[in-house]
Formats: sequence, structure tokens, C-alpha cells
Amino acid sequence: MSGWAEFWRALDARAKPVKPEPPPKPPREKVAYREVTELEYQRALALSGCRFPPATFAKRFARELKHQVIAREEITDRQAACLERFCWTYRRQLPDQLVPPTKPPGWQ
Repeated sequence: MSGWAEFWRALDARAKPVKPEPPPKPPREKVAYREVTELEYQRALALSGCRFPPATFAKRFARELKHQVIAREEITDRQAACLERFCWTYRRQLPDQLVPPTKPPGWQ
């Protein structure tokens, strides 16, 4: 064999093995939207007027939820729970009637 054949064989031996493709992910479940209650509607509008630290999830969530509630008047259960938690966190900036009476369960 020539020098080139040995060169290519050595190069193939040093090459990293190709990773197999991961299995396909299962399809996501459809999210169930429900109608917004009057309290949630008022909380979403009030929370969007609060002051937040820059570039936080709470700020993005409040802004996006306000637009979603105004446009479609629909919300998921997870969004409603998150809305209640953020109303508790920013309770000093909200009117008393919009603040949950106790700390939401599962909130740190």
C-alpha cells in the first residue's frame, strides 16, 4: 500500500464516532384555555403597571398576559396560578382588593 492509504486509514482511526440521532420527542398535549374571570382580568391589567427588575420573567409575563387577556380573554390554569403568585410578590404595588388573601401554595 502506498503512503496515502496508510494516511487515510490513520485519519479514519482518529476520527470521532458519529452520534446516533436521538429518538423523536412525543407530541405535546394541547393546552386547555378557559375564560378569564373578572378578578384575573383586573389583576392582569394592574400587574402590567407594576415596576419590575429589568429583563425578568415577571416583567415579560405581565406584559404578554395583559395583551393576551385583552385580545382573547382566555387564560390557562398555569397562567392563572402564575398570575396569582406574581400578584402576591408585587402586592405592595397593587390595590388591596387584587392581592390574594394568603400566600399561594407552592410559592417560595
